[in-house]
Amino acid sequence: MFIIKVKSNYGQHEGGRVILRRPQDPPFEIDPDKGQELIDRGIAVLVSSSSFGDEEEQGPDLRKLKVAELRELATKSGIKNVETMRKDDLIAALEALEADIPTVNPEHGIE
Repeated sequence: MFIIKVKSNYGQHEGGRVILRRPQDPPFEIDPDKGQELIDRGIAVLVSSSSFGDEEEQGPDLRKLKVAELRELATKSGIKNVETMRKDDLIAALEALEADIPTVNPEHGIE
């Protein structure tokens, strides 16, 4: 299972060491039981239930995130003026960023 952190840091035990996993880090593989626990606690989202291999990489299901989590993700992604954006606007901006498509915000122009 691959997850991405959306809140707080996490120390993942790997080979006798603890590796710090932060929200700005790329998705990482984790034991399914531990990954599900982090998802249930609202501090991570599922990226893929299997390894990335030949599978097309998928981001977190943005519709399942709360507005505050979307704003945090958008801010970390470099999107401006997230404080005034609604959930649908945040999702559209994040999806456009993934697709490298410029977005138009009526209040702020092209972003």
